[in-house]
Amino acid sequence: MEEARAHERSGAIAEAFAWYRDAAAAAGASGDHAIESEVLRRLAVLHHRRNERDTAIELATRSHAIALEIGDSVLAGEALNVVTAVGAVGGEAAKAWLVRRDVTYEESVPSVIVAKTTITLAQALFLLLGLLLAWLTLPASVEFV
Repeated sequence: MEEARAHERSGAIAEAFAWYRDAAAAAGASGDHAIESEVLRRLAVLHHRRNERDTAIELATRSHAIALEIGDSVLAGEALNVVTAVGAVGGEAAKAWLVRRDVTYEESVPSVIVAKTTITLAQALFLLLGLLLAWLTLPASVEFV
């Protein structure tokens, strides 16, 4: 899976697809269902980015089903995030709901909110840092079109 992620990050999407497919098959054959679920989710994301909605939904649904089967509410929620209309927050409510047998709503909902808020604040911090570095390092004569 790491090789596939490296190809995806470098922009070699065709290679990433091939590596992810191989990783999904290998994880399924070896019984590593957590890896299989994650790889299927990543494949769903790639298909979603290519506007291949039906394939993305099918892969995310498989990822979600596997995650539920192994009892991994985080993976199940992440799979839902791929295909929900509200983007990266649709699966958050599902995560709180999926752990309801183990954790009360009074504990799970705030933890999901804190986790999502922390991620959002970290992303905002990196964005601001990037903008500051660009402002400090780019020459003033650069024009943005």
